Formats: sequence, structure tokens, C-alpha cells
Amino acid sequence: MPTIELDGKVISYDVKFSACSRGRRIAVRPDGTVLVHLPFLEVNTAEDLLIGNKEQILDALDPERVRQRNLRFVEDDEGRIEYLVTRKANRKRVAIFVDPHKRVEVRAPVNLPEAEIKKFVLRQAAWIRERRAEVERLAPASQDYRSGERILYRGEPVEIEVVTDSGELGVALEGKTLRVVIDAGLPDDRRRGAVRTAIRQWLIDQALEMVKERLPVFAERLGVQPRKVTVKDLKSRWGSCSARGNISISFRIVMAPPPVVDYLIVHELCHMIHPNHSKDYWALVESILPEHREHRAWLKAHRLELEL
Repeated sequence: MPTIELDGKVISYDVKFSACSRGRRIAVRPDGTVLVHLPFLEVNTAEDLLIGNKEQILDALDPERVRQRNLRFVEDDEGRIEYLVTRKANRKRVAIFVDPHKRVEVRAPVNLPEAEIKKFVLRQAAWIRERRAEVERLAPASQDYRSGERILYRGEPVEIEVVTDSGELGVALEGKTLRVVIDAGLPDDRRRGAVRTAIRQWLIDQALEMVKERLPVFAERLGVQPRKVTVKDLKSRWGSCSARGNISISFRIVMAPPPVVDYLIVHELCHMIHPNHSKDYWALVESILPEHREHRAWLKAHRLELEL
């Protein structure tokens, strides 16, 4: 596989030619390699296309690079707080979130001035520091995705076993062992990413099967029919229900015990009847799952263990 150096980073790439396509495009694969699409007549332009799209490629390979470019910061007597601002047209109020990696995100309405956001962060500085300290206290050890490490699946720990093979690749659960087969030809610096990607895709597939099995049961009991149901990598929530009846569920729920998964499904389905968190909404949730409070408590206590 040919390589090219972009800003000191060596990138491996493949070239795919097409007799009918006039388009020139690139795609960054999950394993960190780049696929270049070219017409047959432009066999010598792959490197030019890669160089011309250098920033796009490097951003796709390293999301933290994009984050660093968009970081803001405030300072007070206690020190500096860095934060990222994301804006949405339908957001009415500004809010602050601290993720499991202690990174601070400020979600703001589209038209809120930067100066107002900065003042808000300064007013919340003490809370931000307390929240980051709590996250650090609760955070599990970082994953290297090597044999012997554990992750949760359906609320129970399973041990990762990494196997290299030049044949069939994939992930399979064998008892309490999650067997991950990766390409024996991968260099060491790409093995961690390959194992993580394989496990995430396996969890997505398992979560989709679980949602397909459980959601219709509760939808029938509630008398609702979602327009569309998707399982995806939601960054800051377990699920969502749009005004049009589209439900999205985080793939991470498959790491929680099945009763907690049921609660999350019911939580979103009930929003099809009450698009809020009113007393009527919670009464409806309780009518389906009287023990919903203990499931919410489990999520709060174990949320950092569901990171991957």
C-alpha cells in the first residue's frame, strides 16, 4: 500500500479507479487508511488530491485536532478553563456539559454573542471545576484495548481477547470472553484503533438487535408507532425523540443491564405522547416501569463505565 507524508504524519492509501466516474474524492477509513477515488485517465493525480485535501484528511484522522482549533478559554483567580462552543438553531438557553474526559462543552443559541457565553462560563467556573473533579474521581482506567481488559456487556463484565489472523476477521462473544480477531498485518500503532473500531461496531450491531426486539413490545403497550428508529453514537445523551416521531438510541445502552435498556426505550417512547418531562410524562413512564427510578440511578452511577 503506498504512503504519503502530510505534516509529518505518514498516511497509507489505496486508489480506486472508475471508468464511468468523473468525480475525484477521498474517504478516510476507520482503520486510518485513505481511499482515493479517481477516473481511469487520472492515474497520476492521487498524491495531488491527497495534498489538496490535507486538512480534511488530518481532521478526520484526529478529531482532537479540530477541537483544539475551536477551543475558547476564560481565566479567573483559580486558573484557566478551556471550552468548546456548539450552537443549534432550536436551542433557547445556554448550558454547560462536562464529558467523561473532563472536556467542557457550552451549548448555546445561534445568536448568543461570544461575550455573553464567556460571562456565563465565568459564572459557572466553580461548578465546572467541581464537575471535572467528580468525573476524574469516578473515571475508570483508560482502555488500551488489549487482551485481559474488560468492558461491560448487558451489565456484566466481559474480558477482551485480541487475536491476530490473516483470515476471517470479526468479533464474537464466547462465554465471558469477547474474542476480537484483527488483521495480523496491522502495524502496532494501528492495532488499538482497529480493536476499538471492531468492538464498537459489534456493540452497535448488538444494540440494534436488542432495540428491534424490545422496542415493539413497549410501543404496543403505549399505543405508539415511531416513524423511524436508529441506533447511533450519541455523544451526550442516551436517546432522543424528535417532534416527527423519530427515535435515536445510543449504542452504549447495550453495555447496561437489560432492564435499564428497557427503561431507556420506554423513556423515549413516552416522549411521543408527552414531549417534555412533566408530571404527566413521568406518571406515564411509571405506569409502564414502576422501578424506573432505580434504572435512572444505575445510569447515573455507572455512566462512565459505558464509555468506549
